[in-house]
Amino acid sequence: MPSPRRNDASLRPARKRAIIDCAQSLIGQIGYDRMTITDVAERFGFSKSYVYKFFDSKRDVGDAVVARILSGISDAATERAERAAVGPDRLRTFVVECCFLYERAALGNRYVAELLAQSFREGWRASADHDAWLAHSARTLVVDGRVAGQFDRQSSPERVAAATRLLLVGFRPPARLRPDRQNLVQDVELAADLVVSCAVGKALDPRDCSPTL
Repeated sequence: MPSPRRNDASLRPARKRAIIDCAQSLIGQIGYDRMTITDVAERFGFSKSYVYKFFDSKRDVGDAVVARILSGISDAATERAERAAVGPDRLRTFVVECCFLYERAALGNRYVAELLAQSFREGWRASADHDAWLAHSARTLVVDGRVAGQFDRQSSPERVAAATRLLLVGFRPPARLRPDRQNLVQDVELAADLVVSCAVGKALDPRDCSPTL
């Protein structure tokens, strides 16, 4: 087994990424519950104790994998939303892209979907950070739309952010762990309509704040 150079700080970022790569690959193959730090270390090619120099626990490793997945969703949703015009179009695009990106993450690999579900259910750091990003992004989109004269000045960015998160919860694990949901496109369009309606100052019926089950 290789002997890492303990004092070479320049190698740490690359090795940490490599550990996350190994963990993500293992989770996709056998699941988070079955994966052990020993498994990660063996695939990484270093000792178990060396892995613990980067992560305090198995949950920390899992959280890093979740952070990478959710960061990919955040980056893609933001990039696609920025291509749309400021105001309703951009907010709608943001909601729609988040919905479909969550759906792809949930249905792409069962073990990954279960990991995401556990993270959101138990409030891991990565999922909490993602929810904070979601709220901040929705608030920013509303503020930008108000400045551009596209949204009602009386609309509440905080209210829109809360509505956005409430609706999007229905499109991500653990809500969508099985590929047997019907009317996905209609559900996504409804979610986007409700968020935009909230931003333009129309009444938002709480009974509408969940996708078709």
